[in-house]
Amino acid sequence: AVLKKIPESEREKVTEITMDFSDSMFSIAKQCFPKATIVIDCFHIVQRLCEGLEEMRLRFKRLAATEAKKEAVAFAQNEDRKAKQRAYYRKKHPRNKKEHRGRKRIRKQKYKPTLLANGETKVEMLTRSRNMLAQS
Repeated sequence: AVLKKIPESEREKVTEITMDFSDSMFSIAKQCFPKATIVIDCFHIVQRLCEGLEEMRLRFKRLAATEAKKEAVAFAQNEDRKAKQRAYYRKKHPRNKKEHRGRKRIRKQKYKPTLLANGETKVEMLTRSRNMLAQS
């Protein structure tokens, strides 16, 4: 309503309008300044790009966390299977109590996640890279 108070001849002289992505603002600009070229503000383009990158980073982080959990479960199942095999072997081949030679009893190994070249897991790297994407 305020822009309509400006005479139409003056409004037609406007050649360029810089604005954000707002649809309502776009329709107002088109109605009030029909001959103007609408330019989207660079800040908002970069902001949208950063939001898109952040969404992708979070999606990859969730996938990496799920993958790491599956790896840990598979590792634990494999360790359980090996422990059962060792127990079965010990049962079938009992030791002589008087002899104390041989190696130590093998215990279950703790899970160590796969590390990248920089010594981090995928999840750690994707967590750390949060601010780096926006700054570059």
